[in-house]
Amino acid sequence: MKTKTVDSGALETSSMGCRHAPTFSLGIDVRTKDVGKLQRGLARLKSTLEVSDGGAYREDPTYSQIHLVTTKTEDELDHWLWATKHGCDYVGVFQR
Repeated sequence: MKTKTVDSGALETSSMGCRHAPTFSLGIDVRTKDVGKLQRGLARLKSTLEVSDGGAYREDPTYSQIHLVTTKTEDELDHWLWATKHGCDYVGVFQR
């Protein structure tokens, strides 16, 4: 089944006629020490399709990126990070 990244909240139809939620390719800036813990928390969400370690920043290795493909929008993911007691120090969410 084909999937594509879209910026609307509406369901998309693939070329095979299946309806599915749009997906978003996002990233999270997070303390390097919290990457594994946050990745595991994100992997448990039904909305997470893919999650990976984006690596540490060369300029400041105490911060890293997490890359994910999700059905959550950038705002929804940012709200989840803010509202959830995951105990991780994150800076923000960005589109990839």
